Amino acid sequence: MKKNPMLSWEDFSVGRAWSHGFHTVTEAEIIAFAKQHDPLAMHLGPELACDTPLGIFCASGIHTLAIAQRSLCDALLKYTHVVAGSGIDKVRMRAPVVPEDKLQVRIQVAHTWLHPQNPAYGWITLLVEVLRDSDFIVMDYQLTILVLRAKLL
Repeated sequence: MKKNPMLSWEDFSVGRAWSHGFHTVTEAEIIAFAKQHDPLAMHLGPELACDTPLGIFCASGIHTLAIAQRSLCDALLKYTHVVAGSGIDKVRMRAPVVPEDKLQVRIQVAHTWLHPQNPAYGWITLLVEVLRDSDFIVMDYQLTILVLRAKLL
């Protein structure tokens, strides 16, 4: 099996895009995540969720973000010379994620710039969309990462 080449800052031109998925969300996964990280009634089971203002059983937004991060790693970040993350901005939870939803991420380079103090690095802002069934956006956000430059590897 041929190993994927590692990506450097120069490989991220504005507009370049990737997609990756699918992850099918399960009831058991939603409950397990909620018990450990976000124990609100709407995430702990269908029966409890009926009595909440939302009225439906759904995954925590933090859980959805964690699923997206795993897909982002599998699609791109594991194959990139990432130095550090700088921030996750403008997170919008557009629709609930419920059991049996099939989630996919779509990633696009929004902005790149050189690190002002260290020419070995460059910054990249990625637009990330989490989609249900390939076409309905349930979450979107911006992720900014610091990446090694190819000229200095």
